[in-house]
Amino acid sequence: MEYALLKSLRALAPGLMILAYFDLTCKFTLGYEFSFWKMDASKLLLCGYIAGGVYGLLVGKWASEAAFGGVNERVRDRLISVVPDLRGKSWSEISPHFYALIDSDKSLEIKSKGVFFNGLLVTSAYCGIWISLAASILGSGLALGGKGGLVLHVSLVAVVLCYLLWRKSIKRHLELVDGQLNVIARRFVPQLVKSVNVGLGE
Repeated sequence: MEYALLKSLRALAPGLMILAYFDLTCKFTLGYEFSFWKMDASKLLLCGYIAGGVYGLLVGKWASEAAFGGVNERVRDRLISVVPDLRGKSWSEISPHFYALIDSDKSLEIKSKGVFFNGLLVTSAYCGIWISLAASILGSGLALGGKGGLVLHVSLVAVVLCYLLWRKSIKRHLELVDGQLNVIARRFVPQLVKSVNVGLGE
């Protein structure tokens, strides 16, 4: 799966979640059903991207960074364990050269596709936690009026499922990165060290 498509899906996933909760809430509280799911695919995708775009503008950057919170530092620590010469370097100093190396080698690039796809699961599950949590708060308020019970129950179950998926995908993400680091340890240590040092003017 191409990186551009994965980035596109990262925007679409939260958008479709928002549409689903909006439709669920309106149907079971107002008795009005929107026709999102009866649209042809192109119109549904357009609505999904619009909702995802609004979500992205509001909290997208924060959500993406929070979804991977601590992962980059753990990757850095694992990288330094196989390339000790990089000890003392920050992830921001190492990462441009790390990604450039991955892009320059076919075997590493192939492995990166699995990392990118898993990254989609990480961000989508994390977005699902917060979108479902917001829906559960809305459902709680509506339930006080006797109308939002189903929304509350569905969203609470979704919070738990999304959290479990997020934790599982974070673990898998580190396992996939370990696969890349094993290749680097066997074949590219001098090249990576030289690239980082040259980039830092050392």
